[in-house]
Amino acid sequence: MAVNEARLNAFLGNAVGDLGAAIGAVLILLGDELGLYRALAPGPLTSAELANRTGTQERYIREWLAAGQLTSVAGTAQARFLWLKHFRIPNSWVLTITLPRSRPHADGPLMPA
Repeated sequence: MAVNEARLNAFLGNAVGDLGAAIGAVLILLGDELGLYRALAPGPLTSAELANRTGTQERYIREWLAAGQLTSVAGTAQARFLWLKHFRIPNSWVLTITLPRSRPHADGPLMPA
């Protein structure tokens, strides 16, 4: 059977993108439910500080951060180890994700009001 490599690569690219989007959606909802975004809104925090403010376990917070929710956004200090970095959310996210009465907020990101 002959395989059209261009179509195969296009399909695989779409499948990987869809999988990443699905995982990202779960992580966004988890961050919202646990109050991680609200805790990050005032300014940068380490994973230990974020865990302390939200009453969560630091190990799981590091996993959440490492999963890509914030690591590409900003480590404000260059640190070799994830738990030494300070993470923040952009100001544009604060309005959308952390303020329930703001116009763009949907009562939990991705959830209809």
